[in-house]
Amino acid sequence: MKELGLAASGGRTGSKTLVGEQVRRLVRAQLVVEHDFDDDPRYLTDEGAGMRIARSWKVWWDRSGENPTHPVEGSYIELSRDFYDEIIDHSFPLNLDALRIFGDSALAMDLYAWLTYRLRQLTKPVTLTWEQLTAQFGKNGLPECRCPEPRPQPRGGRE
Repeated sequence: MKELGLAASGGRTGSKTLVGEQVRRLVRAQLVVEHDFDDDPRYLTDEGAGMRIARSWKVWWDRSGENPTHPVEGSYIELSRDFYDEIIDHSFPLNLDALRIFGDSALAMDLYAWLTYRLRQLTKPVTLTWEQLTAQFGKNGLPECRCPEPRPQPRGGRE
């Protein structure tokens, strides 16, 4: 928590309690990726896959304070093989200083992580439209676009 710039606080709404609750949710989570294909007039294809985050876990939460806030020695979380393989095969570095700067903005962190991942894969320049970004992150998460009109290119190529 210190590396993320979070003060270690206890109590019902303290950071230790909130992180502990997120750990509880994460070990129970299952990721599902699905896609519908509508490119054939005869069929609608529904395709998907799922994976669990954790295969098993045993976490003992310290009850010495007001709320169980942190795991004690001997606790463990065993990742599922599918999830482990995905994070090993598709990992990328994130700068913790950048995450600290974004503070409480989950959208800013999501955009930073997504851009960091995408930029590592690019081999040529890519133009993204606002519509593509809203499809990726949802219309409710992105601010209203106040984008300027594209400048006309001079004859004979780029400036």
